[in-house]
Order: sequence, then structure tokens, then C-alpha cells
Amino acid sequence: LALYGFFSLIMLCYTTLDLKASPDPCFCGKTPADALQNGCKFDPFTLTWVPDACRDDDLIDEFNALGALYNHSWQFYTWPTHDRLVTLDEVSMMAEVASTKHDNRSIVTTTIDWHHTHCLYLWRK
Repeated sequence: LALYGFFSLIMLCYTTLDLKASPDPCFCGKTPADALQNGCKFDPFTLTWVPDACRDDDLIDEFNALGALYNHSWQFYTWPTHDRLVTLDEVSMMAEVASTKHDNRSIVTTTIDWHHTHCLYLWRK
């Protein structure tokens, strides 16, 4: 009888507890279109789309304001040719392919000034 009670308790816990892995709370989809449809915004620190709860808008605003001071340049370029400036909005639309993978997809790069400042602000985040 005790053994039956023990197994009944185990089965009750197993069936009522959700033991499945919870979804990533910052996941917005696989494409910018998915992200927009899910109400996400582009995060320039992680170069990904995230929901509001995963963004630090005050820090992003501070970083963007710093870009206008002291002749900083927050610009992106096509890589490897650097022949065309790319806006942050364009980068956001390429978010699922803006990586270090070298294939037939578009890749962007930025200035060393942006990179160093980005690293410091990402650390603060």
C-alpha cells in the first residue's frame, strides 16, 4: 500500500508539472519578418531582434547619443568590399544573416571605433 501511494504521488507530480523546456523568453522568430510580427525590436548591441523585456532602451539611447559626439562614426559597410554604407535599419533586416559566416549572403562590418565602444556598452548591459 505504501509503495502504491509513493508511485501515485510520483505520477501525480509528473503529470501536473510541466517538465518541458520553457521557450527562450527573448526568441522572436527566425527572420526579421517573424520578429516584427511578434512585436519585437532590433537590439543594436546583440544585433538581433528581441522583445521589450530583453532590451535596455536607456543604454541603447546613451550609446546612440555617444555616436554623435566627438566625431564618432556609427556606420556599417558591406563586407568585404566596404563599397556601400549600410544603415542600421538595413542591418536589422539582414539580422538572420549578419554573421561571420562566409557564404553567398550579405555580410556587414563596421568601424573599429563602433566595435570598441559596442564592446564596452555590451559589457555594461
